[in-house]
Amino acid sequence: MIKSDILKILTILYRNCERSYASGELLGGKKEAMKRLEKSFQYIKRHYCEKIKLEDVAGISCMSPNYFSSYFRKVTNMQFQEFLIEMRIQKAREMLRTSDEGILDIAEDCGFSNMSNFYRLFRKYTGYAPGDERKRYKLDILENPQSSAMSKMLSSDVSSIS
Repeated sequence: MIKSDILKILTILYRNCERSYASGELLGGKKEAMKRLEKSFQYIKRHYCEKIKLEDVAGISCMSPNYFSSYFRKVTNMQFQEFLIEMRIQKAREMLRTSDEGILDIAEDCGFSNMSNFYRLFRKYTGYAPGDERKRYKLDILENPQSSAMSKMLSSDVSSIS
């Protein structure tokens, strides 16, 4: 299961790189670079709900923190912390849609220790508050019962990436 999730992440990143570089030679280098980060992605996937330090993930990839940070940004086109936050937000969105847990519990389950920080980041990445995510999803199900099955499939694809 984790392997398929990692492959989905790699596929998305590969497609992103494909758009960025026209040269097939550069893409080959990106693929190799992604392979070098594979253990890091696996670690992040397993431990996203815990406090993850750049130093720990860098050590898994046998790199110094400074080099890992630069390398990660070069390969993924995003900073390590940004990647981690996006993964946590996607997990929170999935949980808001599929469970009746409270927002505080969901935030904690997704690795956010500060509620105001969770609200701020959720709004920054999605454009609306966490409570609105649940309302919007339930409203969408009521208005479009057929599309809700499709959105469940899409959210499971997104969640499996993160």
